[in-house]
Amino acid sequence: MSNPPRPPQKNYQQGRPPSGAPRPAQSGSLHACFKKGIGAQSELMDLAQVFAQDLVNGRTPVKHHQLRLLLDNAIRLKQSHKEGLEHAVTATTMGRLASIRPRIAYMAARERGLHALQVELDLVLKDKELFKTGADIDRLYEFVAAVVAYHRYEEANRN
Repeated sequence: MSNPPRPPQKNYQQGRPPSGAPRPAQSGSLHACFKKGIGAQSELMDLAQVFAQDLVNGRTPVKHHQLRLLLDNAIRLKQSHKEGLEHAVTATTMGRLASIRPRIAYMAARERGLHALQVELDLVLKDKELFKTGADIDRLYEFVAAVVAYHRYEEANRN
């Protein structure tokens, strides 16, 4: 008895999620928003909502508990910078910031629905110039918290 032949694997284009739908935001839009600084907070929250909708409605929907791990990392990062929003980021906080990148990559490897968010966050986390003060760390935390909150909202309204 032989097994039936496997269907050919689809070759997805770069810049498109596994579902084949166009990306919700252009690549690098999160990085550009972070570069604008605190003045782009409303734009940052809009991006968080777009990413959350993509995570819920994508080909492989992401469950809420999977995003909580990302939020836990952001909370730990925010707590590591205890000096206040106006003070410069310490070396310890920069080390924790660098350690978030492989954690997100691991999460995205286990859950393909997180890939688009991982790529965007990786661009932001690579750029050390974006994180000079505690306010910059706080903005990253606020973005991640907004993605988790919007995701929970979208997930509840989907069912």
